[in-house]
Amino acid sequence: KLVEHYLHIELDKGASRTDWLARPLSEIQCQYAAADVFYLLPVYQKMQKELSENRWQKAVEEECQKFLNRKLKDENPDQMYKQIANAWRLESAQLAVLQLLTKWRWEEAQKRDLALNFVIKEQSLYEIARQLPKHTSQLLEFMHPNEVRIHGKKILRLVEQGMAVSPEHYPEKIVRLVDEKGYKYALKAMQQKMQEIQPLDLAPELLASKRQLNQLFKWHLKGKPTDKMPELLTGWRTVYGKRIAQVLDH
Repeated sequence: KLVEHYLHIELDKGASRTDWLARPLSEIQCQYAAADVFYLLPVYQKMQKELSENRWQKAVEEECQKFLNRKLKDENPDQMYKQIANAWRLESAQLAVLQLLTKWRWEEAQKRDLALNFVIKEQSLYEIARQLPKHTSQLLEFMHPNEVRIHGKKILRLVEQGMAVSPEHYPEKIVRLVDEKGYKYALKAMQQKMQEIQPLDLAPELLASKRQLNQLFKWHLKGKPTDKMPELLTGWRTVYGKRIAQVLDH
């Protein structure tokens, strides 16, 4: 869409679902892959020109730096189970399995220089922890045969290890933010304040995403610790974030 918007060129999406590990690649697949980078510079130049003509250039530079900082931040593999969708539904014993699985997937991705979902999909991790399979045939119900062939035996060993964890060593249970007292009312109040202060030349989702509003609510819930400020109270968003945060004091 970016290429189409800025350069008026419609790219062929025919190879978008390519298995990039398969060889040989066809000419169409090679062209598709090359197009991924070929148009980056001219698009960047046009976007940079647009930015230089409005008041948000510094904010964009700040956002890019924040994105880089998040990507470069050291992860704690033992806490990654909390990031898995629907993990809050699992019991403590199942979370012990999920914790081992997510840590192993992260280490495997680091070792092979792959994105996490290229090792094994997030939904598959959840299903493994939920179902606690004992045979590879059970894994085939929700995993690709190639994933089972490569990782099946290792996964079953991890399930077995997780099930052997004693209750006193179970990982921390996940509490959904939506279940916290006052959350729904607070979220509605923050969103209403956002509408009141929203700059006309900025999309609402760029001012404050739901994730950032949730982060602000959690920060307030923890007593406003000064050593870890929410994104809405840092950088260019501070002037807006302070006004949104005021509704939480009431």
